[in-house]
Amino acid sequence: MATYCHETKERIVYGTPFYILTRSDMNSGAILSHEALQRIPPEEREGTKKTAETGGMDVHAAASIYSKDDSYSMFNITKEEFLYSISEDTLKKYLPTAYLLITES
Repeated sequence: MATYCHETKERIVYGTPFYILTRSDMNSGAILSHEALQRIPPEEREGTKKTAETGGMDVHAAASIYSKDDSYSMFNITKEEFLYSISEDTLKKYLPTAYLLITES
């Protein structure tokens, strides 16, 4: 099965970067495309990781193996390098679909 961006609902094409939005106290998170993350202005990005107490979410690079056609496998996604964090308000403003996914789970 192919990997899709939780925000845009578009398939992430194999070879393009994608990301995981999560926090250390969570077992899961949202998969985001490069295009979705470009919605977040650089001034909204923070250099320290978030916790449940500090709110917000961490953005990590993601990786997966080739699936078929031009897709990443959704079953082998791994969280890679920490890139930056965003506040809950930033998440809600720029990535509302991912915000709902995370807060309702």
